[in-house]
Amino acid sequence: MSYKEPTQAQRSKILAASNEKEALCQEKERREITKVSSPTWWRWSHQGKSLPTKIKLSSNRSAWRKSSLLWFIHLLETQAS
Repeated sequence: MSYKEPTQAQRSKILAASNEKEALCQEKERREITKVSSPTWWRWSHQGKSLPTKIKLSSNRSAWRKSSLLWFIHLLETQAS
């Protein structure tokens, strides 16, 4: 799968469909949303797999946009069908 960040319209649509609001999600919530373990996520990132863009919050904290994570899962589920 080749992941591409969602457009603003796609972000709005996926958030509305999930009854969610945009937020920044740190690692624990990323795992809960994607159901992908930290070791697998790390391995995918180091294998060059396209993943949602990480936002650097500080020297040792990062987060992802909730809409990006939901879009990622949507694409995985769509591709699996």
